[in-house]
Amino acid sequence: MCLPLVSFVLLTGCIKENLDGCERCIGFEYYADGDTDVFPEYITRVSLYVFDENDKMVPASDLGGHNPIVLEQNDLKKYQGVKLMLTGGVYRFVALGNPNTEQQTEVYNVDCGNMAEIIYRHPDCTASEVEGNDPLYLGSKVVEIPDDVNFETKMRLYSSHQKVTVTVKGYIGDEAKGETTRGNNSDLALRLVNVSSQTDFFQEDASVSDQNLADGSLVAYNPSLTLDRETGWYEGKFNILRHTADSTMAFEIIERATGRVLFTVTFADFLKEFYEVDITKQEALIPMIVEFTDEVIVTIPSWMLEHRDPIYDKNY
Repeated sequence: MCLPLVSFVLLTGCIKENLDGCERCIGFEYYADGDTDVFPEYITRVSLYVFDENDKMVPASDLGGHNPIVLEQNDLKKYQGVKLMLTGGVYRFVALGNPNTEQQTEVYNVDCGNMAEIIYRHPDCTASEVEGNDPLYLGSKVVEIPDDVNFETKMRLYSSHQKVTVTVKGYIGDEAKGETTRGNNSDLALRLVNVSSQTDFFQEDASVSDQNLADGSLVAYNPSLTLDRETGWYEGKFNILRHTADSTMAFEIIERATGRVLFTVTFADFLKEFYEVDITKQEALIPMIVEFTDEVIVTIPSWMLEHRDPIYDKNY
């Protein structure tokens, strides 16, 4: 008669004198812009930071030697989260999704141990050598873990980036003509100026639409533009940190041979003209098409314009 009781304790509880046997299961979830958890489709790596009730980092020795705990894709496939052995108490968990998966992401001020001072950004952003950011996600949750029972909770991650595509049509340069390009990858260069360079861990009072917004010093990004010889179009695809509609960020198309700026549009003006671009979405896409004809015209893909007044082009 005692055996079922013993089994029940082993599975669902912890002996108070031996807290090492208590599992604290922290699961991850991400809902994008729907009502279904799509975490595995978007996030392949997580760095989990553990803080105490005063938002100070828990010593790595209390977490098996690592804080943050880095979970790779294979780890997340086995269990969409992590199982920890922690004594009871109040903790804050901060999960950073997808660092160093496409570009580079550096987390700064970890040594100070204070959650409010920790930021993340591309390590080269101040040198204007940045093509873009990782497709980052961030989640934060405060939980109270009991002393003597197993514990399980879910923490939701939110997007910390916006996807950008830039297509340039109608420009005829040496590369498009099949001539030597003097060692350059493209006759055209793309530059973003006034880019907010970093995001912090402290998102406590932010609404969902304002989660994980970028701030910090304004820098320049230099994403790649690649020529498609079949279409003659130049294409650039990259990520930026999450910007607001009143950002001072601007896009510039530059002629490499002369250094001349052929086209400029501010982010704010672009969004005012093309209200279909919703940057508050979790999976926000900013698709810009720049076409050189007698004038320079900027627009967005036709599939975004299905319900719009047919007169939509704007000259800059």
